[in-house]
Amino acid sequence: MTRMIRARRCFGGFLSEVATGQFPYVPSVSSTVVTGTGQVASNVLWNKAMTHAASRGLTYPMKSSIFRRLLGASNKALSAAFFANLAYDEGNALYHEVQASRRGECQ
Repeated sequence: MTRMIRARRCFGGFLSEVATGQFPYVPSVSSTVVTGTGQVASNVLWNKAMTHAASRGLTYPMKSSIFRRLLGASNKALSAAFFANLAYDEGNALYHEVQASRRGECQ
């Protein structure tokens, strides 16, 4: 029974680390850089799509496959930034959990 309680505490520490990374009180450099880079890439692609529509004088830009492809890539860039940030936070939490386990804090 004691072993299960310790394991839960260790897993709780993992969840706490992931939550802190995803919803930080003070933004970290890594979360700011990853999220910011994704948003910049998304905005650049969105602007390219708008420029394409304006330069061609498209009345119905969604009929253009180039326009649709650029908007789709813009959306994917934003999603990729979110998942990259999540993967980084999970890796960081796993690292701290392993270190705590090696110190004997949770087994």
